[in-house]
Amino acid sequence: MSKIYILAAGLLLSLCLVGCAGNKDENDIAANKGTDKKEDNKKVISEESNAETNADTNTDTNEETAAENNAETTAENNEETTAETTAETNEESNAVGKNEDNKDAIEIVRADELKELEKAKQNQVQCISISFTSRLLSEAKDGSDPKKNIVIYLPPGYYTSEKSYPVVYWFHGFSESPYFVSNNKNKFSSSMQEEGNSEFIVVGLDGKTTGSYFSFWSSSSVTGDWEGHVINEIVPFIDANFRTIAKAEARGTAGFSMGGYASINLAFKYPDIFKNVLSLGPGLLRDDGLNEAYETWKYDKPFLEAYARTFAPNPEAEALGDIPALDGSEEDNAICDKWLDGFGHVAEKVDNYLSLNSPLNKITIIYGEKDYYTWIPKGCRLIDEIMTVKNIEHTMVPLQIGHNIPSGYVEEYFVPFFSEAWTGVEQ
Repeated sequence: MSKIYILAAGLLLSLCLVGCAGNKDENDIAANKGTDKKEDNKKVISEESNAETNADTNTDTNEETAAENNAETTAENNEETTAETTAETNEESNAVGKNEDNKDAIEIVRADELKELEKAKQNQVQCISISFTSRLLSEAKDGSDPKKNIVIYLPPGYYTSEKSYPVVYWFHGFSESPYFVSNNKNKFSSSMQEEGNSEFIVVGLDGKTTGSYFSFWSSSSVTGDWEGHVINEIVPFIDANFRTIAKAEARGTAGFSMGGYASINLAFKYPDIFKNVLSLGPGLLRDDGLNEAYETWKYDKPFLEAYARTFAPNPEAEALGDIPALDGSEEDNAICDKWLDGFGHVAEKVDNYLSLNSPLNKITIIYGEKDYYTWIPKGCRLIDEIMTVKNIEHTMVPLQIGHNIPSGYVEEYFVPFFSEAWTGVEQ
């Protein structure tokens, strides 16, 4: 009897041990499955992390091949960003111009804009319109989009020759656009092919800031570094991507109204960049003419506020700039003086130009005797008197027109003026 109990007890113990062993195996399998899930999750998390942050990979395969693939990946990125760009795309800078300590150090880093340009040139487009995102203008405090439109007219022989060409930079008027260039491409072509005229590139620049406001192509703490944008971004970009004669003697400025002011102002400030000026109806103001000018501006809120943001910037003001009350107070007179730093202080600007000892080659100013902005002909006559006294060679062309671009401007003035200016310039 006791032997039977002992055998039964032993059998029961064996079954328990087998059951426990079976449970252990199942638990181990379950545990291993859980570990596998964790490893799978780690893989997913690692892949997502890699996609978002380019951090270290967690899989053995990636660890073994990362070093080998790195050089190939860098090379592929370089090919995608074109030969002119660096391997870095600098997406956070969102810029075409990279301004370092020296403003002359410009690096083209936006592959999409270069690709847009190259495609147009491959298709032999005569008038190319591209977007240009400026790093300098991205620092503006008025909410302006740093992306600007540029219109580039290429002369008839550009795609059939290997010549390099002079360049004219066109500055449009207030509330206008760079598309003056494309709208007149046929006139440019026919006139350039006339006997005695020469071929050259024309670049229309975008002077818009935000909404209905414009820049005057003058630098401001509110609207951004517009002078730097032109001198250190646009000019190097054009020289780097087109067959230009990259020297001051082969560059010119031209513009109407706000752009007429910019064409003179930039050439006087940077005669080492531009040597020829054709200005039409420019914003030039006698220092005693601010009240007269204000009468023509007082109902034009966009102009008043744009002018204030440019020449009397004040981020704390409602208009982001100070607008004078013309009440004769000391504080208001200080604002008026800032406003004269724009279109006024003509004699001072001429003297500053002369102090640079880099004379311009050719200067012509065209204006309308019947201009609605009556202060413009007076300002033009003032700069004529000052340049005459200072022995600065120039030509004044008063026309019996109002504040507008005259009929036949491209054929009668624009192309002949610059064709003569390029005489003797090696091409």
